[in-house]
Amino acid sequence: MVLTFGARVFAALVAVGVSMPMLALAAQSPRILDDFSSVAGWTAHPSDGTELRISSDSGFRGRGMRLDFDFRGGGGYVIARKEIPIRFPENYEITFRIRGPAPMNNLEFKLVDASGDNVWWVNRRNFEFTLAWNRVTLRKRHITFAWGPSGGGELRESAAIEIAITAGTGGKGTVWIDDLVLQPREPVTEYTGTPVARAATAVGGNTAQKAIDGDTSTTWRSHPAGGPARSGRQASTLSVDFLQVREIGGLTIRWGHEDYAISYEVQTSLDGRTWRTAYGGDGNGGLDHNSLPEVETRHIRLRLSRSSRGRGYEVAEIEVHPIEWSATPNDFFTAVARDAPRGSYPKYLGGVQSYWTIIGVSGDSREAMINEEGMIETGKAQFSIEPFLYLNDSLLTWNDVTVTQSLERGDIPIPS
Repeated sequence: MVLTFGARVFAALVAVGVSMPMLALAAQSPRILDDFSSVAGWTAHPSDGTELRISSDSGFRGRGMRLDFDFRGGGGYVIARKEIPIRFPENYEITFRIRGPAPMNNLEFKLVDASGDNVWWVNRRNFEFTLAWNRVTLRKRHITFAWGPSGGGELRESAAIEIAITAGTGGKGTVWIDDLVLQPREPVTEYTGTPVARAATAVGGNTAQKAIDGDTSTTWRSHPAGGPARSGRQASTLSVDFLQVREIGGLTIRWGHEDYAISYEVQTSLDGRTWRTAYGGDGNGGLDHNSLPEVETRHIRLRLSRSSRGRGYEVAEIEVHPIEWSATPNDFFTAVARDAPRGSYPKYLGGVQSYWTIIGVSGDSREAMINEEGMIETGKAQFSIEPFLYLNDSLLTWNDVTVTQSLERGDIPIPS
């Protein structure tokens, strides 16, 4: 059989494990929506009482778009808009570079359809602008329907792009934007592969694969002499190869009873050679939940550097979680609360209703709230304080006691 050069390359890629979807994706080039060599077509749309000037200036490379805005001591918004027709592939991401000396405000990226009435968006609340260039990545799943008569649905085509800054802290500032690109991506599918685990050492039948077999009664155990054991310091690694790139939202490590890492790192890699530390910290055995939002990787590795007893490490199971597991901080802590004893976290993280009442002086400009368990929310959108009692080496929570509520003298609105 005679192969052309292109066919030989194709066959070679298949031979090393490059999937057909990946090959199809490689044929789809990124589309530069705007390189900002000129700001022609961009128009300013500030709300009443605000100001926005659009100009061309130095960018990330070459020229970029400069936005000078001023909320003039109030609220409102400023919008930069350009007609850019887009037909979206099955899966994609939109990226751009941004920087600027500007106060924290909300950054909105909007896609408007041909009617001008239906809008899809990403709203990055309390966006922190920095002096150095940052790359913002907006994936398809981040872009949601905002408003319009269509009522929703998947975004197939859009006619215009709007980049808006809406008042959070307000103020005035300057923002530069460059390199607006649409990148096709491989369609997201459910992971159905069988990962392979490897470890630097293993004792007897306690192989690395036992850490990902779905059975917490089997464990991987490293050799006690896997590294220097001075003061509990003992190095070892445990890695997992998914055999393909996949999206994950985090992982839970279920340690053995006595030999666990009290210092370790979670690392990720696309090729198994270049590793990035996604998490580093301390552990205390039991369950360790590691939030890894928006991670794409083929490999994960536990780099274990300090053992609880200096006798190696034991891992009962590594559970890998989907993107939704840590899509928001609340999602992550909901998952953590689900694995914790009842009472360890506020009721709302377990999806249980709690009842509240207002505390404060009538007519005051600021009031707090207290719930039936005694949690106090100090103000609107402020932090909360929940009571716990540590007694005789035990932690008592709302789940361990009988809680009663009362008002001062029975009817005065001072709750206890």
